Amino acid sequence: MAAEEHAYAHAQTEGVSMRYLLSGSIGEGAAGAAAVVVSIAGLAAFNAGMLIPIAIIVIGGALTFEGTARAARFNRMLMEVSRGEFREMEMGGGVTVELIGGLVTMALGVLALLQVSMMELAPIAAIVASASILMGSATTARMNAITIQRSKEPEEARALAHVAMTSGTTLQAFVGLGGVVLGILAISGVYPGILTLVTTLSLGFALLIGGSALTGMATMIRGEQR
Repeated sequence: MAAEEHAYAHAQTEGVSMRYLLSGSIGEGAAGAAAVVVSIAGLAAFNAGMLIPIAIIVIGGALTFEGTARAARFNRMLMEVSRGEFREMEMGGGVTVELIGGLVTMALGVLALLQVSMMELAPIAAIVASASILMGSATTARMNAITIQRSKEPEEARALAHVAMTSGTTLQAFVGLGGVVLGILAISGVYPGILTLVTTLSLGFALLIGGSALTGMATMIRGEQR
C-alpha cells in the first residue's frame, strides 16, 4: 500500500513538472520571437520610444517562462536521481535566477513604459536580463551534462548531444555577456535607444532558440512516457 502511494505521488509530481516544463519552454520561445519582432520594429524607427519598454517587458516575460521551465526540469531531474525521495519538494523551491531576473526586468519595463526615466531604466533592465541569461547558462550547462551522463544512448549519440547542448549554452553565455556590455554603454549615453533594442533583439533570438530546444526535449520525453 505504501509502495503504491509512493508511486502515485511520484507520478503526480512528475506530471506537474512536465506540464511546467512544456508550457514554460513554449512560452519562452513565443516570447523570444515576439521580442525579436518588437525589437526589429523599434530599430526600424517605428515609434521606437514606445517599443523599447515593450521589448523589455516581453524579454522579462520570456525570462520568467524560462525560469519556470528550468525549475521544472531541475525538479524532474531531482526526482529521477533521488528516486522520489524529494517528492515533497514543490516548484516554489526551484526558483531560478532567470525567474527572478525576468520579474525584475518586467517591473523596470513597466516603469519605463510609464515614462519614468525610460532612457535610464531601459538599459538597466537590459543589463539585468542579460546578466540573468549569462548566469543561468552555467546552471543549464550543468543540467545538460547530467542529462547526457545519465543517458542510455550510444556513445556517438551522447557526443552529438553534448556538442549541440554546449553550442546552445555557449550562445546564451555570449549573448548575455554582450548584452551586459551594450547595456553599460547605453547607460553611459552611447545611443541608449539603439543599443537597448539591439540587446533585446539578441536576447530574443537566444531565448527563442533556447525555448525551441527545450520544447523539443520536453516533447520527446513526454512521447517516451506514453
